[in-house]
Amino acid sequence: MAFSRKAAFAGIFLMLLHWSSDYALAKKKDFKGLFGSYRREKFTENEGNASDVGMDIMLSTLYPLTSFANTTTTPTTDLGAPMPGTISFNVELNFYKTWNYNLLTYLSIGHYAYDSRSPVANQPATEGGGTAVLYTQYNLLDMRIIPVMAGVKYRFGRSDFVPYIGAGAGVSFITRDITYNYSNLTHTDSSTPLTFQASGGFEFFFAPGAGLRIELGAWMALLGSSTKNTNSVLVESIVYPENPLAIRYASGIFFLF
Repeated sequence: MAFSRKAAFAGIFLMLLHWSSDYALAKKKDFKGLFGSYRREKFTENEGNASDVGMDIMLSTLYPLTSFANTTTTPTTDLGAPMPGTISFNVELNFYKTWNYNLLTYLSIGHYAYDSRSPVANQPATEGGGTAVLYTQYNLLDMRIIPVMAGVKYRFGRSDFVPYIGAGAGVSFITRDITYNYSNLTHTDSSTPLTFQASGGFEFFFAPGAGLRIELGAWMALLGSSTKNTNSVLVESIVYPENPLAIRYASGIFFLF
């Protein structure tokens, strides 16, 4: 028991001695020696290489600014009413190369899906037993776009947060299908118009060879106007306005090789 007490007193004495030495050191360093510095060392993940090759995978959306399709019962006298705008959910794959760091060239391919429907006037229908009911009739638009584009971007700064602006051009393979839930008529239209987009955004490096990319800009296809006439007052005709314009938002992950 005596030995245990002596050992305990000796341990307490050594702890006090060690604490007093740390306290004296802390006084010389404004307590940093005692508690340590909470200031994080600055690390820049962006290596700022003059030349890089990489790719990114982006999810994007198109918000129509102009009508993609109109419906009308009098296609020879008016352009009709725009079909309700919807938001398309798209995927894009981009390959790019940087030149002297700031300049970036890219090649992009994507798949855009756009769907819309517009109701027409309710009409009576007859069920079994001769009871008249109302049901909603719709004009349905199914639009698929495969854009293939090339372009340039200019990057500002060499930190982990890199803003940029860019522009691109190419062609889009567009297929538009019109169907009706109240008629067997269908319309299919295929075209390959010139397509342009302008964008601005930023990269955020979370590793030397990877990061996040967010873009916002404008998208336009040089399409001529056309009319799909049903020659019937009971089934609405479709008018495609020229040069549809949309806001494009995209975000995803990029990788450097």
